[in-house]
Amino acid sequence: MAHGHAHHGHGHGHHGGGRDASRRGLLIALGLTLAVFGVEVAGGIVGGSLALLADAGHLLTDAGSLVLALVAVHYASRPPEGRHTFGWQRAEILAALVNGAALLAIGAITIYAAIGRLFDPSGIDGWLTIGVAIVGLIFNLGSAEALRRAGGGINVRAALGHVLADAAASAGVIVAALIYLATGWRGQAWAAAGLLLGYWALMTLVPVPGYGAGDLGKAGSLAAYIDRTLLGSAHLWQQAKVYDPEGLLSTLPAIATTLLGVLAGGWVAAGRSPKAVAAGLAVAGLAAAVLGAGWGLWFPINKALWTSSYALFTAGLAAVTLSGCYWLVEARGFRRWAWPFAWFGVNALALFFLSTLAAKVLLLVRVGPEATRLHAWLFERLFAPWAVSLNASLASVSFAWALAYVLIWWGAMWLMFRLGLRLRA
Repeated sequence: MAHGHAHHGHGHGHHGGGRDASRRGLLIALGLTLAVFGVEVAGGIVGGSLALLADAGHLLTDAGSLVLALVAVHYASRPPEGRHTFGWQRAEILAALVNGAALLAIGAITIYAAIGRLFDPSGIDGWLTIGVAIVGLIFNLGSAEALRRAGGGINVRAALGHVLADAAASAGVIVAALIYLATGWRGQAWAAAGLLLGYWALMTLVPVPGYGAGDLGKAGSLAAYIDRTLLGSAHLWQQAKVYDPEGLLSTLPAIATTLLGVLAGGWVAAGRSPKAVAAGLAVAGLAAAVLGAGWGLWFPINKALWTSSYALFTAGLAAVTLSGCYWLVEARGFRRWAWPFAWFGVNALALFFLSTLAAKVLLLVRVGPEATRLHAWLFERLFAPWAVSLNASLASVSFAWALAYVLIWWGAMWLMFRLGLRLRA
């Protein structure tokens, strides 16, 4: 009761101090994020890694999110005054526009560097790239600690969740890359098996407060508990509210999925005959799919949890599919049907980076007097009108939007393919 009385008696000072702490934590996180951005740009150029340059673009989106959170903390409480009859909310929109412009700039830099590599190819310094990634992870964790100490409002919690999720993904990539660089195929296979078995043991044997051990429900799983504890409910998937799909702990089986792909790639690139490659992929894929399906009886196949059975089963299906494609193209010589897929495949990095960049810009940029997101503005003017005239469902219109987006990028990748542009990491 005394605590409650003191809280109400000094409410204004408390909230002012909370805003100061939030602002300080966000500024520290922003400084660290920009420092990592510089390190990754330099490392990408020196080490010859387009992947680091592309991730530097992603870091700019992180910086933009932190800037928007700072704007919200600084201006949200300011009342309307003078010419600012709606308060200072437009500042957030302008910050989003600046962030979008910065994304376009780093995208242009990455494309310029990539095209230069086409005409002057060079090797990639793998260990330098890993070193830069580790530095980035350390700085990312430092940002998370600064935000954690800041505590406070929803903007800070959301920024903390974003930084922690990025840190988990970075850690996963670093671990997978280190295993690849430091071991042969046997080490990679053992590492993948250990990760899958370890994740199974954690999810089924470690008790969760209030639920016990082995609960794989939305709220009761160990993965969901870790996400709620570290990220907070404010940054979880809002449709689920109690868990985050493919959360932090699920990074472990995701690393195993990466290593299984590395093993498949090593088999394909080993110089065997096309029939031997296809046969090996088929046998290994069938074995993995059967083992994954059997494992699913005890540890259900579940994408949201990225269960070990799911990782093994889907890797098996992928290997069987790759086997069939490889046999048709390399062993039988049937190539024409595969060209549309080749347009995507030979420039997978460019497709991933540019399509993600465009999607973020569509969400960040606002247009019109009501500051509508560009994504919604285009949807409402290009797709919604004919949906009404055709009496189409919302699901059909959303599918049409997604299909149009894919076709646009398919056309872009076809053009790059025709021009002989091949962007490699």
